This record gives sequence, C-alpha cells and structure tokens, in this order.
Amino acid sequence: MTRRIVTQPPAAKGWELMYWFTDHVFFEGKWIVLLAIALAPVRENLPLKFLGPATGLMLMVGSFLQLQDPIFLLLAGLLSGAILKSIRLTEPILMLLSAGGMLMGIPINGFTGVMAAKANFAPQLMQALFGATAGIGCLTVACSFTGLFLLGRYLWANRKS
Repeated sequence: MTRRIVTQPPAAKGWELMYWFTDHVFFEGKWIVLLAIALAPVRENLPLKFLGPATGLMLMVGSFLQLQDPIFLLLAGLLSGAILKSIRLTEPILMLLSAGGMLMGIPINGFTGVMAAKANFAPQLMQALFGATAGIGCLTVACSFTGLFLLGRYLWANRKS
C-alpha cells in the first residue's frame, strides 16, 4: 500500500492527528465497500423486504463481534450494492443517500475515534472501537460517495432539459 504511516493516537498531535483522522474516515475500508457496491450483480425480483433487514442484521452482528475484516466489508458492500441497484434511484432518494450517509457515517467512523484519541484511550481499546464501527461506518460513507456520484451524474444528464 502507498498509505503513509503516522503515529496513532494518543501520541499523534496537530497535523499528524488530522492526517490520521482523514485516513481512517475516508480510506480505511471505504474503497473496499465502494468496489463491492460497483461490482454487485444486478438481479431482477430480489426479495428486498428480506435482503434489507438481513444486511442490517449482518452489520449489527459484525459490529458486536468487532469485525473489520475485508471479507466482511466486501460482503456488506455486495449486499448493499445489490439493494441499491434494485431500487429506482430518483433525485430525492440520491440526495437522502448522500446526506444520510455523511451524517451517519462520518460521526460513527471518525469523530468517535478522534474523541477516543483525545481521551487517551489505550491502543487496544482503539482497535476494538474501530472494529465495532468499521462495517456501519464504511458502508454509510461508501453509500454516501455512491449517492454523490450518482446524483452528479443524474444532474449532469438532466442539465440540458
């Protein structure tokens, strides 16, 4: 990987802390989930009334078990990608997806980490914290990025009207 290695909190200070924060919020796991959403298969007549709650249950259990394994993130991305590709994406839904993902994912995934870092959590506790929020945080931010991209594409296509 080409990611820069920086000191982890609580030892990180100043710009090093900001770099660590943005690295964890935007890169760790989000690209895996985005890739899985993009590569999710498109199928007709998916049982969304079962698939949606099953994805939520999987994320809840993964958070409880502190899963941050790439295979878990790939599975969450594939399931959510299949759901996203099965619904009709309108402008209001894309706006809700974008805003909702950022409003939920950034605080869950990043601000909790920075607050824990400022509270001088032990590194072992930090690892457990990120494991508990990895699935939900990565999925919500990846869905928000997807919503922003699709909303931009939707508005670009309709700008001639």
